[in-house]
Amino acid sequence: MEPAEAPPRIHVVHATSPVCHWSWGYEAAMNRLRLVYGEQIQLTLRLGCPYEDREQWLVDYGMSAAEAEAWANEEIPAIMGVPTARFQWERQPRSAMPAVLAVQAARRQDEELAWRFHRELVRRYAVEAVDVTQESVLLDAARASGLDGARLQRDLARTEALREEYEAQAQRGPPVHVGFYNVVLWDGGNRRVTLDYAFDPRDIESAIDWMSGGTLRKTRPTDIVGYLREHGVAPLSEIGRVFDFPDARAATEALEALEKAGAIERTMLAGAPHWRAV
Repeated sequence: MEPAEAPPRIHVVHATSPVCHWSWGYEAAMNRLRLVYGEQIQLTLRLGCPYEDREQWLVDYGMSAAEAEAWANEEIPAIMGVPTARFQWERQPRSAMPAVLAVQAARRQDEELAWRFHRELVRRYAVEAVDVTQESVLLDAARASGLDGARLQRDLARTEALREEYEAQAQRGPPVHVGFYNVVLWDGGNRRVTLDYAFDPRDIESAIDWMSGGTLRKTRPTDIVGYLREHGVAPLSEIGRVFDFPDARAATEALEALEKAGAIERTMLAGAPHWRAV
């Protein structure tokens, strides 16, 4: 008897940036996929830069500063279902590239820590309204993510080399075009699925299960404390999505039980409860 044919390894590709609200909204989905499927899928995160000139960004999107604020404060959080800080155009970094190159510099040290660093930056940007292009903010995020801050500073001085590395990484991986607000699935052959605004991980899982013919093993994540210890502060909505709670009430009850046991603690960010491991 011939051995059963191995299921196709599904590629999941997503573009992300430390200066992008969509990237914060996708944290739950990207992290849950790792926990559910492990190495059965190939997850590729492409580091991107939303803009290098904020005024040109307005021109490209056909918006005024007031319209950009309304979009960021009303439409984006409603679509993502994740709390964000009040967006003010005058506080927006003039270029996103310094933060992007900082993540690229962090990748020279350790790929996993670099994405942990990325999360620290995008949370500060989207939830705390902090200018993540400032050196003091970058170093604080580096400490929080376990990076060597002194080495990060040295690497950041090599701007030209970092820029070349950044541009090269965008060309590696699966041959698919992807943006900040979508996810692309590819079976390595002729089938591709593009999902826009897929902030609910169940949408991506359904596509993966269809593309793989339901042959991939799925693990149910249960360790909330371990998740918070690994990823840092997270909102209620992220916990609900990563651990697939049926509703916000069930997620809240689970978090409150862990809080009562002294394993986690809550903090308020962007007017909403967030949680961290103690």
